[in-house]
Amino acid sequence: MRYLPEKTIEYLEHNGYDAQRDHDCYQALKNYLKDEGHKKNLKDFSKNLLNDYMALIGMMEIRMEEMSLMSETDALTQVFNPMKIQNVIDLEWSRGKRYHSPLSLLLFEIDGWQEIIEAHGRDIGNQILIKLAEIIKANIRTTDVLGRWYGEAFILVVPTTNNVQAEWLAQKLRKTIERTTFDTVGNITCSFGVADRDAAMDVDDWVVILEMALKKAKEKGRNLVIDYETIINEDE
Repeated sequence: MRYLPEKTIEYLEHNGYDAQRDHDCYQALKNYLKDEGHKKNLKDFSKNLLNDYMALIGMMEIRMEEMSLMSETDALTQVFNPMKIQNVIDLEWSRGKRYHSPLSLLLFEIDGWQEIIEAHGRDIGNQILIKLAEIIKANIRTTDVLGRWYGEAFILVVPTTNNVQAEWLAQKLRKTIERTTFDTVGNITCSFGVADRDAAMDVDDWVVILEMALKKAKEKGRNLVIDYETIINEDE
């Protein structure tokens, strides 16, 4: 082969290399590429290969999005899971603090949950949780963010909303839940705790006082909304 040094060819031939065969293959490839029909076939092949590659990339992107969504979503209710909703809380806290905008949290829990499970079973309980999540999503803004906090409890992040507005929303949701008929069990109720960003020293403190408000609502008889400011006033 002309494109290889003579000594290199000699070495290769000594070790079983067939220069003529290589040359013939090279010429055959050149002739193949010169042929217009083969050019078109090669072009079509390359185009199809590229299309297949792009389709594969698209499928991989969709799959990655699905996996990302699965890692952020509660499998049963299809709302954010505790880890993701905590990230949202942290983000909104920082944003509200930076822009001095109001921000509130609602924590609510199904009343008498253990009694419901004991009477009707876990499957019915799961159906209740799914329907409850759907009811809440249908009655909040697109900017509000719903997550499952634990078991029968959900948390709602409500941007640009002070404690008075948040309490009004909680009352609206409470009444909507109370009026809804659930399969098998009939009517259920939820207790709500409400706290705005200004009531807390930091984001962790915020969640703690929210849980205190919910606890107070359940202690007072369930199916109630308690704002953290109410607890402060009672203590005074």
